[in-house]
Amino acid sequence: MSKSYVPFAVVVAVTVAATAGIMAWSNSSGGKNEESAIVDGIERIGKLVTVEYHMSAQVLKTKGKAWYEWKNAKYFAVASGTVTGSLNIKKASINMSEDGVNRLVTITFPPGALEVSKPYIKPGDIICKEISDPNVFHKLKDADYDQARDEALESMTRVARENGIEERTMERAEVLLREWLTPMGYRLRVNFQSPGNSSQRQA
Repeated sequence: MSKSYVPFAVVVAVTVAATAGIMAWSNSSGGKNEESAIVDGIERIGKLVTVEYHMSAQVLKTKGKAWYEWKNAKYFAVASGTVTGSLNIKKASINMSEDGVNRLVTITFPPGALEVSKPYIKPGDIICKEISDPNVFHKLKDADYDQARDEALESMTRVARENGIEERTMERAEVLLREWLTPMGYRLRVNFQSPGNSSQRQA
């Protein structure tokens, strides 16, 4: 049996890096036609979009006693780390259109383009300890602690998804791309596809 608790804090790590990246792109994009320059800029911005969830997880485990033993063993794992949401812009399709009045950029992200990382854990940021290990012939082993550690890490990724890391990543991508495209007279339509669903945003 196991119990887990995963508190977290959210850091949107995008604006400063993206601004620097856009300025670098602006200084190096001379000589390209407008369409290829726009596509190049979108790809550069997309690579910079990240949302970080700084999280901690605690998993409490019970190892059941054998029939000849008198008490269960108990142990736990505590981990702290960072789960990152990002875009794989290489998977997206980018289409530009114009009807004489409006200029539109449509970006479609297929399933899998939104990526959620495994937790990044620094050395010393995960601890596995016994609470009680009373059974002489059925002692806690490395495999038991490994299971607790793996459950703690998996719970961090799961809770990050449940608490909207993918949605926040989509929102940050849209904001940055729209802020960049609007002054050049482009409207933006973004489609995020998932295996059973598709969301479309336009402005």
